[in-house]
Amino acid sequence: MRQQEREAFFESMVKAYGTKLYNLIRSIVLNHDDADDLMQETLLKAWKSLESFRNEASYATWLYRIALNEALRHQQRAALRRRFLLAKPAQSNTAPSADQTESILSAALQTLTARQRSVFAMHYFNSLSFAEIGQLLHVTEATAKATYHQSAIKIKQYIHQHAEN
Repeated sequence: MRQQEREAFFESMVKAYGTKLYNLIRSIVLNHDDADDLMQETLLKAWKSLESFRNEASYATWLYRIALNEALRHQQRAALRRRFLLAKPAQSNTAPSADQTESILSAALQTLTARQRSVFAMHYFNSLSFAEIGQLLHVTEATAKATYHQSAIKIKQYIHQHAEN
């Protein structure tokens, strides 16, 4: 592929999947600035690896996998930092306002394991099928579906508990 064709192809991929990739990353890391940084890392890795793409999966699946790996690596590093800092979030005894709803959802997502959060984000926010999620995560479609439903139950329970406080 010539350089000009490569650039045009990559630009079309970013236009087609950029928002979905960002939403996947953001739903895992829950922070806009971190998501922006990870999106740049994802695109940089994809650009550098474009010539070695093996056509074993679609370009979309390949991009999602790169984004997912970047987000999960970030979460692993953040978890290590939190262990050393032992920081506790401030607790509030008031019912959540409209402004607090996003933080409650973010906190609910944080209660999930990295895999649960990934599956939930890919299906709920990015509308990927369970078959696509299974392919991305190297699990069966049934496992992806079960993981999604377990995640949804945990999120509902968390929201119900914390919306009442």
